[in-house]
Amino acid sequence: MLVRPTQGRSASVSAIYVVVGLLVVGGVSVGLSRLKPAAPTVERAVVWPDTVKRGNIMREVRGLGTLTPEDIRWIPATTQGRVEKIILRPGTQVKADSVILELTNPQLEQQLQDAELKVQAAIAALENLKVQLQQRSAGRRAPRPPASRPITTRRSMQAQMNEALREGQAGVRPGAQTVADRRRVPGGE
Repeated sequence: MLVRPTQGRSASVSAIYVVVGLLVVGGVSVGLSRLKPAAPTVERAVVWPDTVKRGNIMREVRGLGTLTPEDIRWIPATTQGRVEKIILRPGTQVKADSVILELTNPQLEQQLQDAELKVQAAIAALENLKVQLQQRSAGRRAPRPPASRPITTRRSMQAQMNEALREGQAGVRPGAQTVADRRRVPGGE
């Protein structure tokens, strides 16, 4: 006769195995989550083994990034313009007379050129007035050359010619002045 085990006993044993298995898995996962990370592995050639000593440790750290200032000071410009050239870069030490940027403004440049041309025109006008004044004062001071013969005006010469024609003397007399002689400046032969 064969005796069959009852189903109730095998079901309870398998339920116990499942519960124990769940407890083991839960305990292992909780234990692993509480572990601290392991120390990184380092090659032996990189490490300098030595004894511990007291003192300061100098540590240089290099990295990429941007330094930002604690205080930012805005420098306003008195006129509008376009940045033509950046002379000093951010982070450079500056003094009161340091030039940081070169600004250009076409309107101000045009006004400057106009003002320079006006100054040059005024200087030229001043020089012209000085020359005119010197010429006038030199004309008053210079003695006139003595007249070797009387200076006749055009009207008096015309009157003399008309008179000579009326008398019928159209020819030239010896010692008489010709029209070309009368037009010459005295003393300028």
